[in-house]
Amino acid sequence: TNSQSAGSPSLPSGRKLVLSSGAVSITPTVTSENSVSIAIDRSATKISSKPALVPVKNWISPESSILESTYVNRINAVAEYQAQVDGREVALSTHSSSDWRPTYLDPFTQPKILRQKDLPEGEYSLSIRVKDLSGALSPWSDPVNVKIDRGYPVVGSSVSIENFSSAGLGVRLLEAKDDGSSLCATQLVNEEGWVVSRSNEKNRPLIRIPGRDIGARTVKAFDCLGNGVASALGGSIGLVKGADLKVRGEWSSAGKDFPSGSIRCVKNCSTYLLARGAVGVVLGSGSAQVQIGSGSKVKVDATKSGSSYRAFAADTGNARKTVRVTGKGFVLVGIAQSKLSFGQAVKIERSPLVEDLSLNDPAQRVLSQYGFRSEDFSSEWSVVPMSRGTTLEDPTLDLCSGVFESELGRRERRQVMALRPGTPYLFLSTETVRYRSRAAGEAAITELKLKWRDCLKNGGGVEKSGSFVKYSFLEVPENGAELVGEGSRLIVHTAIGQGESLRNLFAVYQYNGDLFTGLYVVRDGKDTFSKAELLRWFDVAGEMANRLQSAVSGA
Repeated sequence: TNSQSAGSPSLPSGRKLVLSSGAVSITPTVTSENSVSIAIDRSATKISSKPALVPVKNWISPESSILESTYVNRINAVAEYQAQVDGREVALSTHSSSDWRPTYLDPFTQPKILRQKDLPEGEYSLSIRVKDLSGALSPWSDPVNVKIDRGYPVVGSSVSIENFSSAGLGVRLLEAKDDGSSLCATQLVNEEGWVVSRSNEKNRPLIRIPGRDIGARTVKAFDCLGNGVASALGGSIGLVKGADLKVRGEWSSAGKDFPSGSIRCVKNCSTYLLARGAVGVVLGSGSAQVQIGSGSKVKVDATKSGSSYRAFAADTGNARKTVRVTGKGFVLVGIAQSKLSFGQAVKIERSPLVEDLSLNDPAQRVLSQYGFRSEDFSSEWSVVPMSRGTTLEDPTLDLCSGVFESELGRRERRQVMALRPGTPYLFLSTETVRYRSRAAGEAAITELKLKWRDCLKNGGGVEKSGSFVKYSFLEVPENGAELVGEGSRLIVHTAIGQGESLRNLFAVYQYNGDLFTGLYVVRDGKDTFSKAELLRWFDVAGEMANRLQSAVSGA
């Protein structure tokens, strides 16, 4: 067209414009004084590249995409997906993206997405090709072997007690299985959605159940394709310490080398517990004879792996029976008994993985070991980096003050948020910082504690704006969480602000060498933390401490 250089090119009505690729033509037709009809023709051309499939190991949810997004974005809008199943061509039903909004890639129609749930059930060799809106077909993808199973796992109700440690009792779910693609993830989830214990065993998974009450608990079991079941876990499980049992013979305290309440048999000892259901006899050292009811005596040897003691597992059935332990020269930690009950299993689906591109950065990948991870929460939660959370642009320490000189000593930072629809928290986050040196990390905890002492004395602190913010200090409950040493941590439970800005904060700041991990849990000011809830978050802080210490000691 002969438009002036300062204007826009124009296309006369009825004139066809063919783009330089030769694949697309545009023809405008004026239909009235105020409207024009545009005809777009996309000529069929060959798609040269074959589809790139997501690795089968990542098809962990019925919603998992089968094709790499980078491949689909290069295609001229997919109209149809076709499959070869063991060499036989089959049509595939597809789903449109539910959250579609017009973009330059897909301006007119919702893009079609091929998901794991669109594939036929069975075990076969699979190849995929695509047809675009112009009718062009791609080559077939490289074949992959798949096993698509639409069945759901089973949890059951039978358990055995296999070991004991300070963290709780190891319980094997004897009936848990999946006859199709096998189990891939079994989780014990608390009422906040935190995964208290997990197992990747293919069947009869072993999970750890804390000895104390942790509130409402749910067992979730998923097969390798994301089909799952959830069963509420009720009742109780616990260890009756040796010191709390009725004993005969000569006994003494086992000493500090064994769990609290362990007793040592000196000579001709016996003890018993009347129990029903699954039981576990836990020895700290030596050997003893164990008898269930009128059954035969069984010799049991003490076995320890790390901090965990193996339990001799038995089941009394539905009747109360005597569990008797006899012998000499052994240490008895205690006798565990299960009173667990399982609710009716409900079918659920695992959510697909959320791609976190920040993990392509080696420094961010390392820091991601220490804070929240996606597998820490049940699948309705997502864990994502905050805006500027992978930079040093935002402060790390702002408790009771807007100015911390130690911020200059930071080298790398990662802050992530945990989110789900209907979350009760205004803010749920962990932050990990690597300082330039151990000395810089020590300077940060020293400065943090100094600011906190001033805050306690003054009833608040001054922000960067110069305004004073009120802090009301709340009770921190006694807890058994294994955190870093007292000199390297700060625990905060406080109400911040007043009126509409009031919020409740529970935070645990932990330092080890040049590394820091902060856990931040914030509720609305009208919505306080319960004691039981705080104890559960203390357990989470204990896990953060374990990661922090393990990572530093292994560095």
